[in-house]
Amino acid sequence: MAATGRRRPLGHRLSPALRPGTAQPDRSLRPSPTVPSAAGASAATSAATAGCQARPARLRARANYRRVSAGWQHAPVLIPGYEDNPLTTGEELLTLPGFWAAYLLWLAEGEDFDPEPAQFGTDGADADAAYETLNDPGAWPVLRLPLEHGHTIQIVHRNLPDDAGIDFLLAHPDWARPGSLASIEGHFAGPGLAWRELTHLARHPGNGPGITDPRVRLLLLLPALGDADLPSDAAVTVASALAAIGTPPQVRATLAQALLDHPFWGSPAWYFEGAGSPLGGGSPATGVSRVLRCTGDHSPRTVRFGLSADQDTRLAEALGTAC
Repeated sequence: MAATGRRRPLGHRLSPALRPGTAQPDRSLRPSPTVPSAAGASAATSAATAGCQARPARLRARANYRRVSAGWQHAPVLIPGYEDNPLTTGEELLTLPGFWAAYLLWLAEGEDFDPEPAQFGTDGADADAAYETLNDPGAWPVLRLPLEHGHTIQIVHRNLPDDAGIDFLLAHPDWARPGSLASIEGHFAGPGLAWRELTHLARHPGNGPGITDPRVRLLLLLPALGDADLPSDAAVTVASALAAIGTPPQVRATLAQALLDHPFWGSPAWYFEGAGSPLGGGSPATGVSRVLRCTGDHSPRTVRFGLSADQDTRLAEALGTAC
């Protein structure tokens, strides 16, 4: 199914109370200072207790956001093309209780499935707090996944007020600038990974700073996945990763399938350039590359990365497609 319409990349159904331009929380739930009798005192106490219990979860979310923002340990990140932007290391944010709901909830939504933060092992307030932190215009989190041969995938939360999105970049110290894998935004670009690449990248971290847990890496890369040829056990693989982040057992299988069935990229095919496109009309390349290419109309990977033969070989090895 092809993607339709403009989709909000993160937390599009999370509480709107924390987003810019919305009303401030109601702080009027206070007991009356005047109590005329013992019975009245009891009633007032009960009313105050009920009022506190009914206080909207967004108040706790805002308090959580302030606490997270104050305690978040991060360092500047330099990426060519983002020199004027406030990039910061974001790996510590994975410890937030609401991180995974904020990061993946939108991806699981479909016509027959309406995901909730509880299915990611959290509540709405923590999900809102994590969403606000991930989308802070003053600090753009970058999640780094080190790969083999010195490559790195950089997941950049591009928190521009009028052009927000998530950029999946592929970088190497020898390259002048990173290559684009995918961009999750209104004017989307992708997919950026085939299933065989995603699973290899998850299981084969390289040396360098960033995230090395295979299950976490797989989930972080899921938004960049688009592949018509998923294996029959793909949902089982995703469900196993979801178990590692605390997803309740009763919803893992359904949530895993929903994360794979999203319509964002459609179902493009992947092929090696020398074999020609499976859509027909392709011709063998003079220099055969082992880096896959994509048939998706909006994918940056419809063309080569523009690498030398040696660089191309090392990249294919890092992506798990060299042989």
